[in-house]
Amino acid sequence: MMLKRCFFMTAFMLGVLPAMISFSLAGGESADEYDKPLFPKFDGQGERILLDILKDTEDSDEVRLATLDILGESTEAEREKVLPLLLDILEDTGETDDFRLEVLNTAITLSVSSEKGLAPILVNIIRDEEESYDVRMGVLKELKNAGAQLQERVAEEKNATDDLSTMARDSDLRLSLRAAAHGALEAISPEPVDEFKWRSRYYPEDWEPGYSDEEGRFLHDFSYAGYHKGEKPLPDSPPEPVVDVTESPYNADPSGENDSTEAIQNALDTVGEDGGGTVYLPEGTYRVNPPGDEAMESLLIQHSGVVLRGDGPGKTHIYNSDPQMRSKSVIRVQSPEDGAGWREPLPDTELISIVGTVEAPATEIPMEDVEGVKAGQWVILTHDVTEEFVDDNPGAHEDWASDGIRGFTFYRRVTELCEDERTVTVDIPIRFDLKSRDNARLYRIGPHIEEVGIENLSIGMQEHPGSGFSHRDYGNEGTAAYEVHGAFLIIMQNVVNGWVRRVHSYCPPTNRGPHHMLSNGIMMLQSRNVTISECDLRHAQYRGWGGNGYGYEIRGNDCLIQDCAGGDDLRYVYDFKTMESTGNVIHRCKDEGNTSGAWKRGSSDFHMHLSASNLIDNLELLNDAWFNAAHRGLSGTTPHALTTDQSVFWNTRGMGVARDTRGMGGEEYLINVRDQSGRTFIIGTRGERTGVRGLNPEHRGIYFEGEGLGDNLRPQSLYEDQLERRIQPHENH
Repeated sequence: MMLKRCFFMTAFMLGVLPAMISFSLAGGESADEYDKPLFPKFDGQGERILLDILKDTEDSDEVRLATLDILGESTEAEREKVLPLLLDILEDTGETDDFRLEVLNTAITLSVSSEKGLAPILVNIIRDEEESYDVRMGVLKELKNAGAQLQERVAEEKNATDDLSTMARDSDLRLSLRAAAHGALEAISPEPVDEFKWRSRYYPEDWEPGYSDEEGRFLHDFSYAGYHKGEKPLPDSPPEPVVDVTESPYNADPSGENDSTEAIQNALDTVGEDGGGTVYLPEGTYRVNPPGDEAMESLLIQHSGVVLRGDGPGKTHIYNSDPQMRSKSVIRVQSPEDGAGWREPLPDTELISIVGTVEAPATEIPMEDVEGVKAGQWVILTHDVTEEFVDDNPGAHEDWASDGIRGFTFYRRVTELCEDERTVTVDIPIRFDLKSRDNARLYRIGPHIEEVGIENLSIGMQEHPGSGFSHRDYGNEGTAAYEVHGAFLIIMQNVVNGWVRRVHSYCPPTNRGPHHMLSNGIMMLQSRNVTISECDLRHAQYRGWGGNGYGYEIRGNDCLIQDCAGGDDLRYVYDFKTMESTGNVIHRCKDEGNTSGAWKRGSSDFHMHLSASNLIDNLELLNDAWFNAAHRGLSGTTPHALTTDQSVFWNTRGMGVARDTRGMGGEEYLINVRDQSGRTFIIGTRGERTGVRGLNPEHRGIYFEGEGLGDNLRPQSLYEDQLERRIQPHENH
């Protein structure tokens, strides 16, 4: 019976009643002449039917909402009868939240000139802590956008402005409710209102390293990222001596007509062997190529203290004219020392087992023995990926253990040794727990190259003239994709305290397409405390699978990418890979997406195998760009699966419309966490896109607060605030 009644009433409301109205209007009077109240035209029948339907809680919300639509067009006289009923419903917490909010909207519409008790009801709902969150939020939002007369009536209610001010400051309330209260306060207050500010619950005013909330959740101290852990600025002036490669005895050709590889390489080697300095490339174009089939780079910096410097991007150009660059780079910075890699210890040195479970973010490491370890030594702390490790980290894949995926690897300097306690203290906290169960251990490796930089120049690569650029062609010998697979502009490998500054990619004039580089831009590989600053990378020719089309690739510890940009024809702009990638920071950077629309690009991303405890701080995602922090399932030879844990997105700005690799657009999200089981903190978003895709109540590891409130977040930058606290702990905190 109820179903039949709902069907009848729906038909009546949406069809019969409008027809009756039309019939009555046609009864001898034109519509233009008709200005009498609607309800009396039916001798009271229409009015009673509408009000009875509205009061009947057994009617469907669909029918009652249709009634509201008609009542919303009632005349001034009719409002005297309608409005009291609407106010009764608004106060009735037994009604559904959605219906009450629709009633609220209609009540505000009908009370433009006569509030008739609406203002005190709104204030009571706002004050009522037992009231539902949705209704309180709805009232606050409606009040912010209401007419001036209603806002004035609310402001006249006793203590209304004080109550809203208290709500806006109450840290125990949900952040969105506080922000809405502040917005309503701004709307009704006759006096100027202080700017709304909020702090993350995970980063209180008295935060210090090691702080965690009652559930054990914490933010890492990311202030150690970058050149000399942020304790020194990048050098302002080039180190002496400054060697001009265009002068004798090097005589590099700045016209680009002749190959300058040998001249520049000789200068780099001579300056390095003499203890360091600057190899200066004056304005011009310098053509280079890998010197022989076995060479893995065109230019190699292998000595500490060497800086390769030009006159600025757009002035000094390094042009790599050979498109046969599979797994090669234009410039490689790498230690020549044997044993500098992170995967194996130095020959004839001891592996020392770590005792028990060492929880992040510890700096003191209990050891089975400390014999042979000395303060000042550089060491590796690492572990194996065991079946137990996989079980402990939901979302990791069982093949990680059988395929030999390497566990977390921390490159650290020993600062203190306690032989009695058999502990080692290191200079930067570990970023993930180390367990003896997983064969956690310490060992020494060879020295890294230090104080090296590349700055003030542009790098471009000759495009490949061939064909065969499909996603899988990187493995098909004879295709163009095969011959450019894994090519880089710059690789920083086994480097500590180095930098790349003001380096841009560019399109050589000989390229027919817009291509700047064959495949990839800059990679930090098994390096620590490297800063990439003010760089701009775009337009990869090949963006296929297998590791191609990346802008900035991070495979190291505590590196900093700052004030950089990328986009246009890149598969990924910023990219984290493997468990070697921890403690890194992307700060004040831009992913500009694809402005041309020709390439349905992917995103910046956490790519594979649990790159944990990294910070994305004040990243701008423009045009169609988005950041992928999702679980990646079975992608890859060994499934990429769980991609991150304990990482933080801080104050992210989204503009434009997100679009994924399939070209699916119209999305309002800026970060994707679909199926992610690792702990991910998203704190403050702003701009045109503020949402997060893939939020699921069953995935309790995603902590999202401050949607759309990034402009009011304090501090605006987590990295800057943590660095200030560590470097100047007593001045401002």
